[in-house]
Amino acid sequence: MTLQASGIIRILGDIELKNVGDTTVAKFYGGINEGKDKNGNWINNAIDVEVWGRSGEIIKEKMGQGDSFYGIGKVVMNEWESDGGKRRKHIFKCSRFEFLPRISDTSTSEVPF
Repeated sequence: MTLQASGIIRILGDIELKNVGDTTVAKFYGGINEGKDKNGNWINNAIDVEVWGRSGEIIKEKMGQGDSFYGIGKVVMNEWESDGGKRRKHIFKCSRFEFLPRISDTSTSEVPF
């Protein structure tokens, strides 16, 4: 199953760069803020993110933990077997992105990640 998706993603950890065959992939954990619920509490989610090819290399070179970007791509479900059981997780495979300005003073920001 795939789902087209776009939105602002904040890098939550280190960016890992791997070679897969003759191409490169950047992998990291990305935070997605969905605004506030009716009680005023932040709704937060996170997802594994992959950026392939030269785009992944650029993400690794220019960005780091805490930086945000606007990403366009698709959400796919990865399935595998481990310890005799089926496992699955969703991954955002980013095909295009746009840098966003860095937040210089995070102490005044209400966004939790």
